[in-house]
Amino acid sequence: MVACGSGARLPLSAGTGANPELPAPATSLIPTVNVATATGWPPGAKPIAASGTVVAAFASKLDHPRWLYVLPNGDVLVAETRAVFVQGLYSPFGMALVGNDFYVANSDAVVRFPYVEGETHIGAPPIKVVDLPAGRRNHHWTKNLVANADGSKLYVSVGSNSNAAEHGIDAERDRAAIWEVDPKSGQHRIFASGLRNPVGMAWNAETGALWVSVNERD
Repeated sequence: MVACGSGARLPLSAGTGANPELPAPATSLIPTVNVATATGWPPGAKPIAASGTVVAAFASKLDHPRWLYVLPNGDVLVAETRAVFVQGLYSPFGMALVGNDFYVANSDAVVRFPYVEGETHIGAPPIKVVDLPAGRRNHHWTKNLVANADGSKLYVSVGSNSNAAEHGIDAERDRAAIWEVDPKSGQHRIFASGLRNPVGMAWNAETGALWVSVNERD
């Protein structure tokens, strides 16, 4: 939960009517916010599960986990602030395994590593597949990715660089979209656009259509 941190300094009546009294706008790279203090589950406590299901802790003591990916052999990978399966990444989020190629979507690029089933660490250096929009202002930095059925294409989600294009349309070039990427050449095109902050992607098992969950304006 995040709330505006500046606090209300005017009465409610000041913000209504034909000539409302509004505070001057303030700009900053990182907004001033008050973040709620996170409190972990006490010992023995757990979420209330739906009827007929049970909730159990699968892993704990993770550092800012953001995304899960299940490998074909049942291993579960998690993208977190300090990765242990692969190190030296830049704000990683999306993951995909195609054959023996393990792809990671950093905030600024898609990279590839060699993968051997059962290994718990990859020490090989990354091979860049394609650069992604990033930069000093990099709103919606999480980049996700999925592969198509035969692994010939990667689909990478790239969120907008603002809330509602307040920095101008030029700042949104190649963003608010899903890219289709050729993993061999790095060539890419815009597959879908007009998506403020696309995150979760999955294939419809019957039709083959690509579905995506999008975080739109609040």
